[in-house]
This record gives sequence, structure tokens and C-alpha cells, in this order.
Amino acid sequence: MYKKTISKNGVLNILFWLLAITTFIALLTSCSGLQQPKDNGGSSPDPEFTILPAPADETGQSEQPNENESTGQESEQSSSDQSSEEKAEPEPLSMEDDLKLGELQVDMTKQTLEELIKAKLTDSKSDNSLGFKSETLIYDDGTEIQLVDDKIYSISVTSPDYPTPRGLRVGDTAEKVKELYGEPTAIEEDGLWIYSSRGYDLFYITIKDNTVAAIKVSQVM
Repeated sequence: MYKKTISKNGVLNILFWLLAITTFIALLTSCSGLQQPKDNGGSSPDPEFTILPAPADETGQSEQPNENESTGQESEQSSSDQSSEEKAEPEPLSMEDDLKLGELQVDMTKQTLEELIKAKLTDSKSDNSLGFKSETLIYDDGTEIQLVDDKIYSISVTSPDYPTPRGLRVGDTAEKVKELYGEPTAIEEDGLWIYSSRGYDLFYITIKDNTVAAIKVSQVM
């Protein structure tokens, strides 16, 4: 009788502990389920490790200066090209500024001419048949000057020592003539290029073998 009682008590103790352990495990499982986030088809990112997207505005702004800079460079290049084209078009012949060769210029007095010219006078011719005093002076460097009433009417040179105000000299190419003065008003068969201003022929260039052989300036009578 005693042994049966002990056996029943042992079984009850075992059942009790099994029930307690099962209950404990169930509680642990329940608590663990409460801590886990609900699964709605995707996991929710941990707020501490959330990766923020790169700000689009800042990226756009960082790239925008490059685009503006590129556009600015193209604009500057275009402006530069336009400026080059404008500079390539020479100014029209000026009676006030272009009728000079070296230190000599039209309407200069004979006295001033004699003070400035370095070449040696080799010949002179006078003519009063037209009702005014006309004189032609020829120098050893090929310079020929015509005077009217003791003032320079025209100057003709074959030496590079007498550049024009724009920098043209005897010996320069025909291309340089066009760069400095543009297309001539007329071209004679003997290679004489004539440039006019206000309807008057004032600037003459003799071209031989594509090279400037002589330059002449003349004022209006």
C-alpha cells in the first residue's frame, strides 16, 4: 500500500514539473513573439541603421556649375570667334590717318620734309604750267615726292623704311595688304591696287609676284 502511494506521488510530481516546464516555455515563446516586428511582406529596417538616400538637390547643384561652366566656355568661345571676325574686317581708308609713310605725310611743308627725310636728294623737277607751283623730288632710296605750292601732295616709296600707319611695308605680301586694308577699290592690269575714300583715289599699292613693290599716298587737290 505504501509503495503504491509513493508511485502515485512520483507520477504526480513528474506531471507537475512537465506542466511547469511546458508553461514556462510557452511564456518565453510568447514574450519573444511580442518583441519581434510584424511581418507585412517585408522586413522593417532598423531605425538605427536606416540608409538615407543621397539628396538629389545637392547632387544636382554640384553638377550644375560644371554645366554652366561648359556653357560659359562655349559662349566665350563664340564671342571670341565673333570678335575675331569683327577684327578681321579692316577699317575704311581714312584721309586723316592713312595718308602717311614713315614720318612723312601729305600736306607737310617742304621745310619740314627736308628736316625729317634721311635719304639724299638726287634729282628735282619743277613745273608751273598748270597755274600753280609744282615740284617733284627724287631721292637715292627710290622715294619720290610731289609738292604743290611747297606742300606735299603725294609720296611714293620703294623702300621698307617707310611703313604705313597700319604697319604695311614694301616687301610684305598681297595677303597682308588685304588683312590691313581689305579688298581694293580697283586693280589695274599692271598690278596697281587702288584704294579710295569718299570717291577719291588716295592709296596706291604696286603688287609684283604677290609682293608689295611700291606704296603711294596722295591727297585730294
